[in-house]
Amino acid sequence: MRVFASVGTSPALEHEGSFFSSASVKFTRAFESVVNHVPDSQMYAASLEKTFVGITKIGATTPRLPTGLLVTATFPAGTDMSTVAIDYTSEQRTNIEVEPDRRAITFSSGNGPAFLVLSGSSETEKELRVFAADRKSVV
Repeated sequence: MRVFASVGTSPALEHEGSFFSSASVKFTRAFESVVNHVPDSQMYAASLEKTFVGITKIGATTPRLPTGLLVTATFPAGTDMSTVAIDYTSEQRTNIEVEPDRRAITFSSGNGPAFLVLSGSSETEKELRVFAADRKSVV
C-alpha cells in the first residue's frame, strides 16, 4: 500500500503549502515492511505491533519535507487486503504536522480532509477508496 500526503488550499484544510514537518499513519493490520520515500528524512515505526509508521527529520530547525509519496507498506502474504486500512480514529498516530507550533491535521472528527487510497497491482486498473472525516469508506 502506498501512502501519500498533501497539504493544499482546499477549504477543508487549515494549512496550505507543499511541505510538512512530520506525518504518521496507523494501519488496521500489521505490515511486514515499510519503505520511506521522503528525501532527507528519518522514518520511525512501531517495532512490536508493526501497525504505525512516521516520517520526520530530527534537527535544530523545523523540517520542510516535500509532500507526495510518503511510504510503501508491504503486508504479509495471505493478508486479506480488504481488511487493511488507515486507522483514522487514532489522532496521535494518523496525522500531518505542518509546523510544530500549529495544531496537527487529524482525521477523526469534524469536517476535515479525507484520505484517498489507490490500490491494486495492475498498471491499468486500480481500486479507489475515499475515507472522509466520518471514517466511512466510499468505493
